[in-house]
Amino acid sequence: MRKCIIIMIGILMLLCAGCGDNTPNSADNNPTTTKEIITTTQEITTTENSGDEQPTGYPSGEVQRLYVFYNDKLYVYDDNKLSISEDKIMEIYEGYELVGNIQKISNQEMPDEQLEASRCEAGLNVYANENKTDEILLYYNDNLYTLVSE
Repeated sequence: MRKCIIIMIGILMLLCAGCGDNTPNSADNNPTTTKEIITTTQEITTTENSGDEQPTGYPSGEVQRLYVFYNDKLYVYDDNKLSISEDKIMEIYEGYELVGNIQKISNQEMPDEQLEASRCEAGLNVYANENKTDEILLYYNDNLYTLVSE
Protein backbone atom coordinates (compact mmCIF):
# COMPACT_ATOMS: atom_id res chain seq x y z
CA MET A 1 0.00 0.00 0.00
CA ARG A 2 2.79 2.36 0.90
CA LYS A 3 4.43 1.59 -2.44
CA CYS A 4 1.26 2.57 -4.33
CA ILE A 5 1.05 5.89 -2.51
CA ILE A 6 4.67 6.72 -3.33
CA ILE A 7 4.13 5.82 -7.00
CA MET A 8 0.94 7.95 -7.12
CA ILE A 9 2.74 10.94 -5.61
CA GLY A 10 5.55 10.52 -8.17
CA ILE A 11 3.08 10.42 -11.05
CA LEU A 12 1.27 13.53 -9.72
CA MET A 13 4.59 15.39 -9.45
CA LEU A 14 5.44 14.52 -13.08
CA LEU A 15 2.01 15.68 -14.25
CA CYS A 16 2.30 18.95 -12.33
CA ALA A 17 5.77 19.62 -13.76
CA GLY A 18 4.47 19.16 -17.31
CA CYS A 19 1.59 21.59 -16.78
CA GLY A 20 3.72 24.71 -16.35
CA ASP A 21 2.48 28.29 -16.71
CA ASN A 22 3.80 28.63 -20.31
CA THR A 23 5.93 31.70 -19.57
CA PRO A 24 8.68 32.14 -22.16
CA ASN A 25 12.21 31.37 -21.11
CA SER A 26 14.90 34.06 -21.13
CA ALA A 27 15.88 33.36 -24.77
CA ASP A 28 12.30 34.02 -25.90
CA ASN A 29 11.81 37.19 -23.83
CA ASN A 30 12.27 39.42 -26.92
CA PRO A 31 8.89 41.01 -27.74
CA THR A 32 9.78 41.30 -31.46
CA THR A 33 7.61 39.03 -33.58
CA THR A 34 8.63 37.19 -36.73
CA LYS A 35 6.34 39.48 -38.74
CA GLU A 36 8.17 42.56 -37.37
CA ILE A 37 11.54 41.07 -38.32
CA ILE A 38 10.38 40.29 -41.87
CA THR A 39 8.92 43.79 -42.28
CA THR A 40 12.12 45.40 -41.00
CA THR A 41 14.22 43.27 -43.36
CA GLN A 42 12.01 44.25 -46.31
CA GLU A 43 12.31 47.94 -45.38
CA ILE A 44 16.10 47.69 -45.26
CA THR A 45 16.18 45.85 -48.59
CA THR A 46 13.86 48.43 -50.15
CA THR A 47 16.00 51.27 -48.86
CA GLU A 48 19.20 49.74 -50.20
CA ASN A 49 17.68 48.84 -53.60
CA SER A 50 15.31 51.68 -54.38
CA GLY A 51 13.03 51.24 -57.40
CA ASP A 52 13.42 48.27 -59.69
CA GLU A 53 17.21 48.38 -59.65
CA GLN A 54 19.06 45.20 -58.85
CA PRO A 55 22.45 45.21 -57.17
CA THR A 56 25.16 44.89 -59.81
CA GLY A 57 28.33 44.82 -57.76
CA TYR A 58 29.66 47.97 -59.43
CA PRO A 59 30.45 51.06 -57.35
CA SER A 60 27.66 53.59 -56.79
CA GLY A 61 27.75 56.60 -59.06
CA GLU A 62 29.08 54.58 -62.01
CA VAL A 63 27.31 53.14 -65.04
CA GLN A 64 25.79 49.86 -63.87
CA ARG A 65 25.04 48.07 -67.15
CA LEU A 66 26.67 47.23 -70.48
CA TYR A 67 26.00 50.05 -72.96
CA VAL A 68 27.38 50.73 -76.45
CA PHE A 69 26.99 53.98 -78.38
CA TYR A 70 26.74 53.37 -82.13
CA ASN A 71 25.37 55.53 -84.99
CA ASP A 72 24.02 58.19 -82.62
CA LYS A 73 22.07 55.63 -80.58
CA LEU A 74 22.65 54.17 -77.15
CA TYR A 75 22.22 50.40 -76.94
CA VAL A 76 21.88 48.42 -73.71
CA TYR A 77 22.54 44.72 -73.09
CA ASP A 78 19.19 42.91 -72.88
CA ASP A 79 20.39 39.81 -70.99
CA ASN A 80 20.39 37.75 -74.19
CA LYS A 81 23.64 35.86 -74.72
CA LEU A 82 24.50 33.09 -77.17
CA SER A 83 27.58 30.87 -77.08
CA ILE A 84 28.83 30.84 -80.66
CA SER A 85 32.06 30.93 -82.62
CA GLU A 86 32.63 34.25 -84.36
CA ASP A 87 32.77 32.73 -87.85
CA LYS A 88 29.12 31.56 -87.46
CA ILE A 89 27.67 35.01 -86.67
CA MET A 90 26.99 36.10 -90.25
CA GLU A 91 25.55 32.67 -91.11
CA ILE A 92 23.03 32.79 -88.27
CA TYR A 93 22.39 36.55 -88.24
CA GLU A 94 21.66 37.37 -91.88
CA GLY A 95 22.43 40.93 -92.85
CA TYR A 96 24.75 41.61 -89.91
CA GLU A 97 28.26 42.84 -90.64
CA LEU A 98 31.28 43.69 -88.56
CA VAL A 99 31.08 47.48 -88.22
CA GLY A 100 34.05 48.06 -85.93
CA ASN A 101 35.28 47.43 -82.44
CA ILE A 102 34.89 49.16 -79.11
CA GLN A 103 37.26 52.13 -79.09
CA LYS A 104 36.70 53.67 -75.67
CA ILE A 105 35.41 52.53 -72.28
CA SER A 106 33.54 54.89 -69.96
CA ASN A 107 32.22 53.48 -66.69
CA GLN A 108 31.83 56.85 -64.94
CA GLU A 109 29.34 58.36 -67.42
CA MET A 110 27.06 57.11 -70.15
CA PRO A 111 28.80 56.43 -73.48
CA ASP A 112 28.14 59.21 -76.01
CA GLU A 113 30.79 58.76 -78.72
CA GLN A 114 30.86 56.37 -81.68
CA LEU A 115 31.79 52.82 -80.49
CA GLU A 116 32.22 53.93 -76.88
CA ALA A 117 30.98 51.43 -74.28
CA SER A 118 30.60 50.76 -70.57
CA ARG A 119 31.20 47.58 -68.58
CA CYS A 120 33.19 45.70 -71.24
CA GLU A 121 36.69 45.68 -72.73
CA ALA A 122 38.07 47.85 -75.52
CA GLY A 123 38.60 46.06 -78.84
CA LEU A 124 35.47 43.89 -78.80
CA ASN A 125 33.84 43.39 -82.20
CA VAL A 126 30.50 45.07 -82.90
CA TYR A 127 28.09 43.70 -85.53
CA ALA A 128 25.11 45.60 -86.94
CA ASN A 129 22.42 45.23 -89.59
CA GLU A 130 21.66 48.46 -91.46
CA ASN A 131 18.06 47.30 -91.94
CA LYS A 132 17.54 46.48 -88.26
CA THR A 133 18.69 49.53 -86.32
CA ASP A 134 17.04 48.60 -83.02
CA GLU A 135 19.73 46.04 -82.09
CA ILE A 136 23.45 45.42 -82.38
CA LEU A 137 25.62 42.45 -81.44
CA LEU A 138 28.78 42.46 -79.35
CA TYR A 139 31.16 39.51 -79.55
CA TYR A 140 33.31 38.60 -76.56
CA ASN A 141 35.05 35.39 -75.53
CA ASP A 142 32.94 32.96 -77.62
CA ASN A 143 29.73 34.72 -76.57
CA LEU A 144 27.48 36.95 -78.61
CA TYR A 145 25.62 39.61 -76.65
CA THR A 146 22.48 41.28 -77.98
CA LEU A 147 22.09 44.99 -77.22
CA VAL A 148 18.87 46.88 -77.96
CA SER A 149 18.34 50.59 -78.49
CA GLU A 150 16.77 52.52 -75.65
